[in-house]
Amino acid sequence: MDNLITLKIKATSFDRLINEVKSLKDMYLDFSNNTDNIIIGSSFHIIVKDLETLIAKYEYKKSPLH
Repeated sequence: MDNLITLKIKATSFDRLINEVKSLKDMYLDFSNNTDNIIIGSSFHIIVKDLETLIAKYEYKKSPLH
């Protein structure tokens, strides 16, 4: 029973982490769209794509079908 509680706490913490990553992705997307510097905009855009990939992998593994 203790192991189940521990797993639920870890899952909840990981869900919170993913929510923070989603917020970070949105922030970087705003930065990439609102800068006049092409290099900085491109860098933020690359980071956004990497974060989207990470989030998609998490959501794929979290789905009940897998």
